[in-house]
Amino acid sequence: MKFFGKKKRDDEPREDVQAVQPPEPVDEQQAPEEPQPSPEFEPEKLEPGVSVEEVYKPITIQKIEELCKADPESILEVNDKFVVVEAFGLKQIVRMSDKEGWIIVQCVYALSGDELPFENTDTTDPEELNSQLHLLIEATNTWNRDRHQPTAYINREDDTWTLHLDSAYYAGSGLSASQFYSALHRAFGTARQAVEEIPTFIPPF
Repeated sequence: MKFFGKKKRDDEPREDVQAVQPPEPVDEQQAPEEPQPSPEFEPEKLEPGVSVEEVYKPITIQKIEELCKADPESILEVNDKFVVVEAFGLKQIVRMSDKEGWIIVQCVYALSGDELPFENTDTTDPEELNSQLHLLIEATNTWNRDRHQPTAYINREDDTWTLHLDSAYYAGSGLSASQFYSALHRAFGTARQAVEEIPTFIPPF
């Protein structure tokens, strides 16, 4: 069962270029169906004799690992501090915050030359790097101003500009499995959206 989105292949056709299908004719006398929740995220029901504490369990790194194993193909790395999964074509890190009660989902994405408006991406000239950084910060500021999640910021690593995306979810009162999967699905999906949109916000060099 895949909770975190299918892995993206280089030869996979883009969904945004698929032909638009005409809508099915609507029978006006037939009432529209109510939207149904995704089965993997369906809220848990308290059965007789089951306490709230048994459903909404405290979240630890061990619990995160256990829940992520519901989609074992997506797991890339597990240790006592974080779990790394591939979701929506991106490597994403799930960990507990140093501040008790918070789950942190992080994604680090290396910006390619095709996504940047400047050619000399491996420059070491401080003045040129500073000019590039200001353009990239302007793009992340545009995203952060208009979007609640994830928080985006820029770093320079090994002569490469990297986009960092952080989402945080409060779990101090415990989470059910469906709440955990819904939070991760949102974090992973919005990270994918940020990776696609933020480069378009970079002003011309």
